[in-house]
Amino acid sequence: MHKKNLLKCKDVTIEHLYRKIEYIISACQSLPKDQKTHRVFYLSGGIYQNRKTFVSMVKPYDIQISLLEKSRKQSNTLWKYFPVPFPLFFLLKINNVSELLEIIKELENPEIKIIYSFQDSFEKLFLDSFSFIDDSGFLMQKVRLLDSEHLLYMIDTDNIESMTGMLECYSVGKYINSKLKWFL
Repeated sequence: MHKKNLLKCKDVTIEHLYRKIEYIISACQSLPKDQKTHRVFYLSGGIYQNRKTFVSMVKPYDIQISLLEKSRKQSNTLWKYFPVPFPLFFLLKINNVSELLEIIKELENPEIKIIYSFQDSFEKLFLDSFSFIDDSGFLMQKVRLLDSEHLLYMIDTDNIESMTGMLECYSVGKYINSKLKWFL
């Protein structure tokens, strides 16, 4: 067991991302029952679809839509006068983790996707913070500080600083189950 939370980033390919997500699903399904029932999964990101199309895309899955809106920063600044598309930001609660990869594939490469997994005792605080914070980096940091059993997996599919154009960042808490930590 490591002594502190880990946070790492690296260049990846789409095949690598899919394998990682498959491993996360497999590891989560093999957790002891008491750890499975006290863990929640969320997926957030931004997508260039309208609200109606997005809802129809995710409707077949066992999810709850917790947030679906345009960025508050962009709608409250001069940016609203420029004819550029802004993504629709979403937060989905994934009730069936086995559907995670299909949901991610269905969303047609949102610009950034973040998988949050943490103890259910932090869920209300997480949702309260999410509705007020328009900065996913700050929210990821908050989850890292609150839950020593967290798993955060961020996928940036449009990263100009990456050699492959894609970047993954992940963080695990110091007390997370070794099955979920191993994939790092």
